Amino acid sequence: SAPPEAQTWKSLLMQGVCDERPARRTGLLHATWIRESAQRPGWGEEFGDLQTFIDLRVDPYYRTTAARHPDLAKHFAFLIEQCLERRVSLVHGDLSPKNLLVLDGAVTLIDHEVIHWGDPSFDAAFLTNHFILKGFYRPGFAASLGRLASAYWDELRSGSGAASSWIESAAMAHLGGLMLARVDGKSPVEYLDPEVRKQVRQQARELIQSPPASSDEAFERCFKS
Repeated sequence: SAPPEAQTWKSLLMQGVCDERPARRTGLLHATWIRESAQRPGWGEEFGDLQTFIDLRVDPYYRTTAARHPDLAKHFAFLIEQCLERRVSLVHGDLSPKNLLVLDGAVTLIDHEVIHWGDPSFDAAFLTNHFILKGFYRPGFAASLGRLASAYWDELRSGSGAASSWIESAAMAHLGGLMLARVDGKSPVEYLDPEVRKQVRQQARELIQSPPASSDEAFERCFKS
């Protein structure tokens, strides 16, 4: 249903196109998604089956990565518990730039395969993680990607209703785990070379053990040099 000339946001970001409009539109879309679905508890029954989310996210991302980093197992166990027990709104499960089609700053969200009733902070962390990973891939654009993350979070915080009081701290708890999962889980990103993967791994472990308070702090710590 998107215009045929729309491009994936991923392709634009990989080219270094750091237009703030899609970031704000995505933040507004996500905030509306959380706020409006949270007011429809009946959807919790309709979308209550977590098996696809477990099969496609919990197992390949968190459980696999925990097995490869046993010293962090308790942290991943906590993240899994949050995903499975904090169930307050619809969760897309794959809120990433590849699933956002962009045309003139407007966005269309696609690929709802992993949708479920659960923890919306997972989606927020999932998207923030993609901004950071692309900063490692294109360090010259890291500051611009950080501004996109800030724009997304500005809209999400202001429009997500009751979740606005806790969603950012909860998402930052997930962030390091998702970063590490994209280099050491079953679904590593394809565009990072081995040396950059080492950098991501080190930063991810630090963020897991000491979560940032905000996405701005996460960018500052990852790209402080």
